[in-house]
Amino acid sequence: MENQMLKKSNVVELNSFYNNIQNKFHVEAKIPDQIFLEPNEVYVFDLWDFLDENVQYLLDLTKKTNGDEVLWLPKYNNIYANEYMYINARMNKINFRQLWDDNKLTIFIEQGCMFDISGDWISYFDLEEHLAILAVYSCDISLNDFSKAPYTKEKFIEEYLMVPIEKIDKSTKNLMKNYNEKFVDVFLENYF
Repeated sequence: MENQMLKKSNVVELNSFYNNIQNKFHVEAKIPDQIFLEPNEVYVFDLWDFLDENVQYLLDLTKKTNGDEVLWLPKYNNIYANEYMYINARMNKINFRQLWDDNKLTIFIEQGCMFDISGDWISYFDLEEHLAILAVYSCDISLNDFSKAPYTKEKFIEEYLMVPIEKIDKSTKNLMKNYNEKFVDVFLENYF
């Protein structure tokens, strides 16, 4: 079933799909910079918590709003991309772990983007930082409906801020400081 969602494509077609959300998503930006344009709400999740638990909630929400089409695209302008995912929100639960095991998911979670065709919500994925970021534009999402809660600012800082726990050399200390300034601080400013 999962492989039926994968559709052959090319860079030109994939980039044209991004036109559906061009007024809501900055296609060439990447985190920690702001990638969403004027969302009503933004939620940050652990990548696998989001895929294992919360995507199904979004698909169910899409069904309730009389939609059923969701696209998952690889990173914009990825010259190696030759597939996208067309997800019918009315299908059974998707096993993303199986897609991962089959080596079919990596290209989608390396700065890929999932959204419902009407643009009510957009999710951005970052494998390197192990994050999924959900921007909500025109639907009512209740945090109580997510089986895995999004990060709070405090929880994000706890997990991502690099703090030495033992004596470290100056070079490592500088790397940690650089990561905190260039990623953590900027991310917090843009998403919390």
